[in-house]
Amino acid sequence: MACAPVSRRSRRWKLASLLALAIVTSGVAQAEPGRSVLVFPLTSHWVLDPVARAASDALPEALRRAGYEGVAARPDSPFVQLAVRDGWLSASETEAGKLESNRYLLGVLARTDAVLTGKVLAADTETALEAELAGTISEQAVTVRVSTTAQGDPVKVGRELADRAAASLTAALWVQAGADETGRREGAIARAAAGKAALAAGKCRPAAQECEAAVAGDPANVEYLKGAAEALAACGNYAGALARERAAATLRPEDADVKLRVGQLALLAEKPEQAEAAFAEVATTRPEDPAVLEGRAQAARARGDIAQAEEYYRRLIAGFPQLRGEPSYLATLLASQQEEGPGLTGGPTEQLQLEVARVYFRGAEFAQGVRALSAYHQGAERAAYSDAEYTSLARGTDEEMMRLARQVEEVLRTPRSSAAETEQVETTVDGLHDQSEQLADLGELIKASPRMDVAHRFRVLAYHALNESNFEALTYVRTNDEEHRRRSALLRDAAGKAMQEAQDLEKHPEVSDEGPAS
Repeated sequence: MACAPVSRRSRRWKLASLLALAIVTSGVAQAEPGRSVLVFPLTSHWVLDPVARAASDALPEALRRAGYEGVAARPDSPFVQLAVRDGWLSASETEAGKLESNRYLLGVLARTDAVLTGKVLAADTETALEAELAGTISEQAVTVRVSTTAQGDPVKVGRELADRAAASLTAALWVQAGADETGRREGAIARAAAGKAALAAGKCRPAAQECEAAVAGDPANVEYLKGAAEALAACGNYAGALARERAAATLRPEDADVKLRVGQLALLAEKPEQAEAAFAEVATTRPEDPAVLEGRAQAARARGDIAQAEEYYRRLIAGFPQLRGEPSYLATLLASQQEEGPGLTGGPTEQLQLEVARVYFRGAEFAQGVRALSAYHQGAERAAYSDAEYTSLARGTDEEMMRLARQVEEVLRTPRSSAAETEQVETTVDGLHDQSEQLADLGELIKASPRMDVAHRFRVLAYHALNESNFEALTYVRTNDEEHRRRSALLRDAAGKAMQEAQDLEKHPEVSDEGPAS
């Protein structure tokens, strides 16, 4: 079973259940081998609590005697604890009476075919157990009702109800609940589609839950495994995603793209040796593939083999015409940089351009970093940066803004005693204005996540204010009109305040839901 996402957000998900009602009062079950049932504690009126507890305790063993595997769902069950640890459930949701509200999710985690819930009732001279059997994947359900006239010892009454309930699970009832092989496969189709839709909407947790359910329903389906890997990776669970992609590679060994994805996920899971092994296998048929070269370069860098990483980066850069004008030492910089957190960034071309931007920013080559980042946005199609990526790259663009502001201020303080000197100042300020305009345009292209969106809007406001300040400074140089210099100073101050607000909101994104007025 793949681990669940590391994210701790408590986003709940449910699909509508299809209910088929069947009243069963007697009959002998003919169990099919291997079928498993997750049994939840039965509910009851407080008077019948002892009977309900006894029936709950007895049901797993009664199911085993009937030919099924019975698994008790309790707060201390390993799969329940796993659900809490990995963020599928909050601790409060494991309290008495709350577990069954997440029965389908827990059924998937426990890898059972069906889930069983129910209540104990008093009916005239009888005591009855009304249970609902539902397919874990299909979420279809049927109702089973059994009763006993036994009185007295609650343990004896509870055990008799458990035995009768287990004996009532006929093969026909199992089909009605969608818990047979056909029901699981048909349910998996629906769950995979729901997972794909949730992922497209940016809802990674529901997507991961649905995709994991699809895999549970049809474990040999390569497309479901790949979908689960994508959803788990989107949630940040790279180890779980890697396990799913490896399973897909085992089922489809001839698919080089699946092996390539194994390597990429191994990098994200911080397993560089496994990544290199996967990339090396793909390289036997696609040695100069940019994705392979980049993966091998990153794996070598992660292993500390800087010389090998540099060689792969040189080969990679040579294949991109848009990078041939970069300094010859770019491969060395890329090979020696330290990653600031993994992120899936699309194709190898886009990934390389992002790496180039990062390495320039890290080396305080801010103008070159902005240029590389602009080149990335001209060719990349991505909805938004991850928060880690956004924060990393925002530091560099902020530094570029502050550098431009300082440089314009210094130029304006420079004395000018001749027309030639004035022309030189005008040329310098004009060039700085062009750079600030490029920065403002870049800010508009960047799409932050919803969590960082408010901070980003203030950041874009700061970039535009700086650009307007530089335009006023250029106008002042051309006209000597002090009003333009005053406006330039005011706008530069406004840019600084907007930038400070952006950086404060970035540290505490939950502070405000309001952005700057448009």
